[in-house]
Amino acid sequence: MINGGSYGIIIFIIIIGIIVVARFARNYSGYKFRMSRLIRRPLIYLFLLLLSLFSSGNYEINAMTMLFIFPGIIAGSRSMDSIEFFMSGGTLYYKRPVIIMIFWLLSLIAREILVLMFPGNIYIIITVNAVLALTTGIIIGEAIATYKKYKIFNDGKLNKDME
Repeated sequence: MINGGSYGIIIFIIIIGIIVVARFARNYSGYKFRMSRLIRRPLIYLFLLLLSLFSSGNYEINAMTMLFIFPGIIAGSRSMDSIEFFMSGGTLYYKRPVIIMIFWLLSLIAREILVLMFPGNIYIIITVNAVLALTTGIIIGEAIATYKKYKIFNDGKLNKDME
């Protein structure tokens, strides 16, 4: 028998599944490069992190775990080699590493499940919040790396056009 709480978990899993499938499909064909997308995506993940962290209380501890964003930014900004730019029909597209998004989603799911299973265990909450913050930092760093790779791609394209 499924109770009301189980429906919430099932809906949560279905939504995560839809997001994962949509991201895989989109990344397979590539994203149209737009600066607004490059800025908006990390902001959405940052908002989701903040929403997740501060919905559980423990504001001082959650604020400290936010510091894990900074090592994540450094790690994510090194992902430039795995970002691929290409032209299709005169439009610039790019592909990014899917593993970062998968890791972030798994971190979020693990955090929500562990907080539900062990609501009072501060060590588990700190650990999963730190991993989620680190992964959010990686996403921010990846956006920075994508912008750097765009500049390199664009400069190279402009140099080829001038020759």
